[in-house]
Amino acid sequence: MKTTIILPSIRVPRNLTAWVGQLEPETDEIIVAGNEASPHAAIIEFLDELTREHGVVTTYLGPRDERVTKRSIYSFIAPNHTARRNFALLQALERRPDVLVTIDDDNYPYTSTWLQGVKTLLDADQRNFRTVISSPDGWWNAGRLCHPKVIHRGYPRTLWQDPDMGQVAGTGASPIGVIASLWIDDPDINAVERMLHNPQVTSIDSSATLDIGTWCPFDSQSTSVHGVLADMMFMWPDLGRYDDIWSSYLMRAVMDVTKWYVAYGRPAVTQDRNEHNLIKDLRDELFGYEHTEEFTDFLRCLVVKAEGIDWTTVYDVYRWFMINIAQNYKRLPEITRDSFYAWLADVDDVRKRTGL
Repeated sequence: MKTTIILPSIRVPRNLTAWVGQLEPETDEIIVAGNEASPHAAIIEFLDELTREHGVVTTYLGPRDERVTKRSIYSFIAPNHTARRNFALLQALERRPDVLVTIDDDNYPYTSTWLQGVKTLLDADQRNFRTVISSPDGWWNAGRLCHPKVIHRGYPRTLWQDPDMGQVAGTGASPIGVIASLWIDDPDINAVERMLHNPQVTSIDSSATLDIGTWCPFDSQSTSVHGVLADMMFMWPDLGRYDDIWSSYLMRAVMDVTKWYVAYGRPAVTQDRNEHNLIKDLRDELFGYEHTEEFTDFLRCLVVKAEGIDWTTVYDVYRWFMINIAQNYKRLPEITRDSFYAWLADVDDVRKRTGL
């Protein structure tokens, strides 16, 4: 299974030393998208060294690279923002990997068999019945798999006080399309929880696969995606710290229609979290705190409509959802809405040139 790792980086991504040994030189690659302020020469030198030592193809997309500036999405992405990951994603889509792994430059695989575990779970031919979590209210907090328990960043605010209610076990046979690895040490949580408790995760107690219709967000770090679904890993501009979270909710809606599961937990990663300004993080989360429940209700209504349509591909479903959100969800910021059309234009172009 051809694997591509993508990440943005504000510094030399030395964590890649821990990842590259799990890749196959004949098929796999690493793509790094730099910021305006990134140390470009040092990153290029480091990636060249990785290629010489391990044989894995590495690509660096600097801010002036034509593979960045000629994309339709270019004008929507801030020069020093993690959403520059979108350029690495488009470059990855040019090669249509079987497995897309998106990480941050402070993520490390917890075990040397991390990638093998991911590939086994994402093997779409393995449709044997598996235990899944199904919740009557449609929500299940994957952060409960951590010890101590945390609330996953982007989980609906109204459920923070009692995030573990109503889960029951069931069985299902759909393939897994997304693996959201959880985190040892610093978890990916809301700014409020970090300010109040600053939890440090010592272990991941188990793994869980969520049933169709039972949702939890996932993020853009340490997340692995089946190639069929990779087009959807678009980080939405102008949504603060919900740029990957609302994108994940859209993916969940599309995956409900097309019958793919999301798995959480292991294989886990460790996070040596980059320095953050928690006040800025809080400010960047306020829009999501206020509107996530409304937005996910809107998505669930679209799921019902989409299930009555005869679809050809997963991408057709995704495109339909994107256009419906842009046209009909009125709280979406104008920049975000307009970026949807740019993203679809870029993906359409890539799919046309790659024969999809």
